[in-house]
Amino acid sequence: MNPITALLALCMSLGGKMKGLLTEFKENNEGQAEIVMSVIVILVMIAVGALVVFSVLGTLKNASTSNATNETITNVENTSQTVFNLLVVLAIVLVASAIIGVIYYAFGGGGGGAPPVPPA
Repeated sequence: MNPITALLALCMSLGGKMKGLLTEFKENNEGQAEIVMSVIVILVMIAVGALVVFSVLGTLKNASTSNATNETITNVENTSQTVFNLLVVLAIVLVASAIIGVIYYAFGGGGGGAPPVPPA
């Protein structure tokens, strides 16, 4: 699977999850904890993934391998750097969307406004 396709699939799945969490956030306090935990889990996953990928790539580069293998490892390393940079941007976007969602619901957004006034 192409890394860009995988990143887009991850964004779409996280987008649906965040929409459900924002709805739950409006209805009860458990949604607040789930949003915070989701962002923390995403950040930890990015950090652990980067650590594992670059540790493995560093070990492979130090091994005595052919020039073609070293070139492939360099290509994988460059692609990994791009993907992990985009994942950090994704985490920033998720935090920003959570903040916008909180502000939106705090000022009565999504609730349909005030109830109708009965006729006199």
